[in-house]
Amino acid sequence: MCLVIVPLAGPDFHSEKFGIRPLFRVGQTPLIEHVLSKRPWMSQADTQVVFVLRETGEHTREMQAFLRARYPRSQTVVLGDLTAGAPFSALAGLSLSQHHDQPVVIDLADISFDIDFDPKAHFRDNIDVDAVVPFFLSDDPKFSYLELDGARVLRAREKQVISANASAGVYVFRDSATYLRALIHALQHPDVSKVGSAYFVCPCVNGLISTSRHVHAIEVTNVQPVGALFHDA
Repeated sequence: MCLVIVPLAGPDFHSEKFGIRPLFRVGQTPLIEHVLSKRPWMSQADTQVVFVLRETGEHTREMQAFLRARYPRSQTVVLGDLTAGAPFSALAGLSLSQHHDQPVVIDLADISFDIDFDPKAHFRDNIDVDAVVPFFLSDDPKFSYLELDGARVLRAREKQVISANASAGVYVFRDSATYLRALIHALQHPDVSKVGSAYFVCPCVNGLISTSRHVHAIEVTNVQPVGALFHDA
């Protein structure tokens, strides 16, 4: 079993130009469905899924109606205002966890990719690993980046091209306590964890890297950074 948290409470949830961003059509499919349909853990019967929204009136109600229809087993948390970034929005989803010893997947849901990965099995087979970050090759500064030694992450940076290994926007933590440790580290190191006024999830994993504990990176294929549509337009 794993907990999947999809934070959709950011300032770009809705715009006049694109409407409700997660419902923007990618081909014939809403963006959120296009992206999540590729995640293998979403098809597991015991996966708990929590979407985190922000109260914006009719747009939030429309999104809630879509989620109830498309993901009827999921849960939704609605925040009253903007948080200090996705790591904090994810806390609202974490509060609904049914099993705090299960892996926690924070999925920003703006990059589609193919991956063969079972979070629970990976942590069971790698007892010294506390997080896993899917990545792809890029040099675009709008992404987060990982410096690697083989499969091991040495450091993570937000909007800094420190390598060719860009985060695919999904972060898998061993359990709830591990995620909280990562977030505490981010709070203690805002110079690395923030860009402007917002904290980001990727640099949180720096707090889980030591001589005895590791973060793994897994390369993904067929990458489509569909979220880039909104930045490039």
